Amino acid sequence: MAETSTLNADASGDAANLASGMHLRFAKSAWQRLAILIAIGVVWEASTRLHLVDPLFLPPLSGIFMTFVGLLASGEFVEHLMPSLHRALSGFFLAAAFGVPLGCAFGWSNRAQAYFGTVIEVFRPVPPISLIPLAILWLGIGDLSKIGIIAWACFWPIFLNSVLGVQSINPILIKSAAIMEIRGLRLFLKVILPASLPQIFTGLRISLAISLIVLVATEMIGADRGLGYLILEGERTFQSTRMFVGIFSIAIIGYCFNEILLRIERILFRYKR
Repeated sequence: MAETSTLNADASGDAANLASGMHLRFAKSAWQRLAILIAIGVVWEASTRLHLVDPLFLPPLSGIFMTFVGLLASGEFVEHLMPSLHRALSGFFLAAAFGVPLGCAFGWSNRAQAYFGTVIEVFRPVPPISLIPLAILWLGIGDLSKIGIIAWACFWPIFLNSVLGVQSINPILIKSAAIMEIRGLRLFLKVILPASLPQIFTGLRISLAISLIVLVATEMIGADRGLGYLILEGERTFQSTRMFVGIFSIAIIGYCFNEILLRIERILFRYKR
């Protein structure tokens, strides 16, 4: 018994040391990334303050921050931010709602691949931006057309990664499920979907970035609110600080979206560590 207790204590100590080491490495990496960002910011600010770069084309970071504070205080920033978030997330979730189940079904069914494979390959390369005039004609110039274009752009990475995820499932899993008489919807929920999730999450992360890219394009073409409109308005009125506020906002939102998905992915796939 004493020997067993000693072994357990040693194992607990090793686990604690490993966890401590991981935390230290993560903290060190975070500080390194922060130091790089600070260095870039200092160089940026200095180059504009010393007039090495024309402030009209590259305004100082302090000026961009002050413009952001002014937009936030007046409420104008929120008026641009909320419509953009609504459009991007609506299009993304709409694409995910259709892309994941259709991709899983397409990847699982040889008959679907035989019948619809050519149709998929014909429509997949169509650039979302080229569909903007058609979307405006069919859905109007409001949010519906923008959400539709974003959903179209986000659908394909989610769909294709879902297909690949299903096709990459180890056949042993399917055979084991058949032996256990797991079929139909239970087979999909208990075997196919969990085994495909890593690849599906890859498609979701790609699509989130695409949703912001297409969002900016649609808001530049036809909108009176939104971060894309803010960027275009700043360029047209030579207010470059407003333009950079919009650009940085898109970058930060994209980073936050990606981090949220990464954290969800780590929680779901903790068993793989």
